[in-house]
Amino acid sequence: MPPRQDSIPGGLSPPIVITRSKPLRVLNPTLYKILKQLKGAITDRYTQATCPTADKTALDFWPVVFRTQVVSGMNYYVKLKVVHQGMAPVPGATEYIHVMIYEQSWTNTLQLTDLQTGKTREDILG
Repeated sequence: MPPRQDSIPGGLSPPIVITRSKPLRVLNPTLYKILKQLKGAITDRYTQATCPTADKTALDFWPVVFRTQVVSGMNYYVKLKVVHQGMAPVPGATEYIHVMIYEQSWTNTLQLTDLQTGKTREDILG
């Protein structure tokens, strides 16, 4: 039997689903704080990729699933649901993005390393 992928150095953890009963701030308080801190960078990168003239204040992102990867620091892979505030939901128009964040706490390094648009809820993360 091969070793679990998340037990191999550099391997990805299994996907962790975020729900109302298991919110991110409970499942991974560090990632919760990181996403709050990088919201502006995520918003900027998203609008540059999709619609540079969009109202950035009307955008929000809800974490749905995340995975972690121990490297020389930590990679966080996060699936985010894109929420356009003040707009009625359009059936079938739910949008998801995948972000990758690198954190190295001992050097105070934190960066949004990748953002992919056009994702669905079913797309595999990482």
